[in-house]
Amino acid sequence: VFPATPVKIDFPQISSSARDIQAIETWISGTRVLIFNGHFKSRRSSAEGRNAMARALKARIDEEQARQPETDIIILGDLNAWYYEEALRILGSTGNERRMVTEIGQVFYNLWFELPSEKRWESSYDGELNGLSHMLISDSLYDFHGLQYIEQSFQVIGHEGAARQILLGANGEPYRWQIQKYRNSVIHSGHGYSDHLPLVARFRVLPPNSEATQNRRKMPLSQPDQEGNESEQAPLHLVETDPCDPESEHPDITHMSPREILNLSGKCVRIEQPLSEPPLSLKTWGLYEGNFVTIGPAAKRAVKTNIGLSMFRSWDWRPNLDDSRVSRDEAYLRPGQWHSRNPHPASNLCYQRAVLQGQGGSLRFVIGRLGYSGGFLNVHIASREPRHIRLENLPPSKQNACPWRFKDNNPEQP
Repeated sequence: VFPATPVKIDFPQISSSARDIQAIETWISGTRVLIFNGHFKSRRSSAEGRNAMARALKARIDEEQARQPETDIIILGDLNAWYYEEALRILGSTGNERRMVTEIGQVFYNLWFELPSEKRWESSYDGELNGLSHMLISDSLYDFHGLQYIEQSFQVIGHEGAARQILLGANGEPYRWQIQKYRNSVIHSGHGYSDHLPLVARFRVLPPNSEATQNRRKMPLSQPDQEGNESEQAPLHLVETDPCDPESEHPDITHMSPREILNLSGKCVRIEQPLSEPPLSLKTWGLYEGNFVTIGPAAKRAVKTNIGLSMFRSWDWRPNLDDSRVSRDEAYLRPGQWHSRNPHPASNLCYQRAVLQGQGGSLRFVIGRLGYSGGFLNVHIASREPRHIRLENLPPSKQNACPWRFKDNNPEQP
């Protein structure tokens, strides 16, 4: 642990919602180290806000490098931009690691380029896997004094193994901290972690060496990354889920106690009312009136459980990849006629908002993976197909929403 002190950074006020950029300064083996932590404006806002923050940060870094070129600099944080977008280019992000040993103070190596494009994600946005958080390092982390980057040490915790089981939720996305929003109240449920996976990189501390400080000799690269076109849009990678097989037997939780239900968290379950009994009424909760049903033992005084209904990829505006009627080509759309504000009728975003929210309707059958979403215990449903969910008594507003359209343009109701 090295002693560190805050560094005052005066940035122009981008907007009232722009977050401060944090900076710390420390000295390691006689070398000055600066770490900048940014949380740029949300993707719900325009890119210009993020670009303005990047310009302000880059101007300050240029000053620091002009004053002390050998300063080790690390830029990290949730920059809310993908590695090929303008905000990263403004910061000098490069995917060509050879530039780290041939240039001084010009660019910053973006550690995402150590991974293949399909692995460059630690969060999801609109159903797409992406890397909004970054770690960028200066060329001085390739010389022989102070800190030195250990090649190929960058990794994302949660892509695989035991960490994946912990850090990804039932819906296949990073398991964010769970809160319930109801009117003017926010209730923390005590579940979840973050909507971003942790990024890890390793550095070695070199002993003080005045000769190395003067000649700025760089370390040889064993596996240099040379992906030079940082502005090229990345291939599209959608959130991969683990849907429940409707042909398999899964526990029926309709009449289970709360303790029994909680023991099945992360598992495939079903809720089913026989035709001889009335279906379960869809109730609403929260700011967006999400639908839930009340289940539990039949005894009148038995403790009941509220279970929400949530689609996999509930933020994905594209046709649902988990629906057997959708091809991968149809699911892998780029924004155009359809986008997050105008979701495709065959998307889970449309179905979630227009059918599984609001008053009216009842549930006959559902199968899905049990887990938390929006602070609420939910059954996560792979598809609107009847083998996954059957709703009854829908009001016209829901009945006519998000019609499925086959090639002959005949609509199928929800």
